[in-house]
Amino acid sequence: MAYNPGMVTSMHERCPSPVSDGGGAPVRRVMSTRLLWLLVLACALHTPAWGRIKCWTDADGNRECGDKVPPEYSQQGHEVRDEEGLVVERVDKAATAEEIDQLKQQQQQDEEARRQAEIQKRMDEVLLRTFADESDITRSQNDKVQTLDGQITLTGERIKKLEAQLQTVQERIQFYQDKGDPPPEHLVQTVRSTQSQITDNQQFIETKRAEQQQIIADHEAQLQRFRELTSGTP
Repeated sequence: MAYNPGMVTSMHERCPSPVSDGGGAPVRRVMSTRLLWLLVLACALHTPAWGRIKCWTDADGNRECGDKVPPEYSQQGHEVRDEEGLVVERVDKAATAEEIDQLKQQQQQDEEARRQAEIQKRMDEVLLRTFADESDITRSQNDKVQTLDGQITLTGERIKKLEAQLQTVQERIQFYQDKGDPPPEHLVQTVRSTQSQITDNQQFIETKRAEQQQIIADHEAQLQRFRELTSGTP
């Protein structure tokens, strides 16, 4: 039942007054102790004990209060007040589907941020354990780049040998063609196989050169992070 929280019901209004003789003076009667206690108990039963109440806003914007929030307003939020009318709790309105989706997205973003922070922490620990100073980082970069240089050089030499073999086979095929004869099938297959090997090795070299560039970039980032960690910069 809705009511105004400022409304106060007194014991005087709820309990019967002393009996009057009609002239304004109360008639004095002798009451037994037992009867007096029964009267007090009856007055107490008639006196409302509001306790905590709930206040909400109706569809017309009016403020209403009561012991329960009507179902039609239960999702919009309300206040809980004590017997003195002071707010002791605020219940937020229920979130919409869109707000729930936004909250889930924010939670996922926060979780991803925490995960990335943990990854960065572990990487920082490894960086500081691995390198004593900046020169160690530079030396590590150079060693890796030089290792790839060696692989690239060897692959380049292999390509030259394959190209020489390819030229020899192609000359033999040309010999048959000059005579007007079809070249043997094994020579044709050798040309195809050799050309494929040359292509694969060329792609290998491109991959290793890309790895070199990535190593240089990674070590530059490591060097910058090492400086930040050792200088106290977050």
